[in-house]
Amino acid sequence: MVKRGVAWNRWKHRLSRYWNSGLSLSEYCRQHNFNLKTASKWRLRFQSEHPGHEDALEIVPVDLSSAVPLSPLPLHGGDSGIRLELGAVGVRLSRDFDAATLCRVLSMLEVR
Repeated sequence: MVKRGVAWNRWKHRLSRYWNSGLSLSEYCRQHNFNLKTASKWRLRFQSEHPGHEDALEIVPVDLSSAVPLSPLPLHGGDSGIRLELGAVGVRLSRDFDAATLCRVLSMLEVR
């Protein structure tokens, strides 16, 4: 028999409520002031108990026939030339960008 601690029971209860919420994990953590990285690690531990609640990936066809090409970015000093855009929102990355910060920005922009 495997002994489970207080943290195990606490996260099992929290993630049970998350799986029933219909929210993305980042939104659920934001609403409940939970650390997203910690919640993600615990979610992996309990994922097998909730087989119908995996975050399914979906391939969505995109029609690019009316896409407008972007003008090339000039490379200034530390600019990597990488620009991410979605509608009116854009992110430009410098050569020495911080990957953790980019992950936090993208999780804030996550749309479910």
